[in-house]
Amino acid sequence: MRDWPTAAFAIALAALGFALFALPAATVQGYGFTDLFTFFDWINALQRGRLPHVDFHTPVGALAYFIPYLGARLAGQYAGALETAGALVAAPMLALAWAAL
Repeated sequence: MRDWPTAAFAIALAALGFALFALPAATVQGYGFTDLFTFFDWINALQRGRLPHVDFHTPVGALAYFIPYLGARLAGQYAGALETAGALVAAPMLALAWAAL
């Protein structure tokens, strides 16, 4: 019974984090400025129907390409695509972290 306040706080904190991801339709440009354009290039390649490991060489796994692409599809634009992708990754990770705790 004592775990419910902690669980409620964790759920409220996660909801606040997801709301902050969803509110601004902008992508933060920080230290990874060149990485930002790399992600946008990957999104553009997937939107044109190209597949990783088939149409172009991929030094990382295909999941690194499809998560930002899914974020762009859900956001509907490039702005906010990486933040939406981050929220998509954070949701199962928070559930796994909660189960581990």
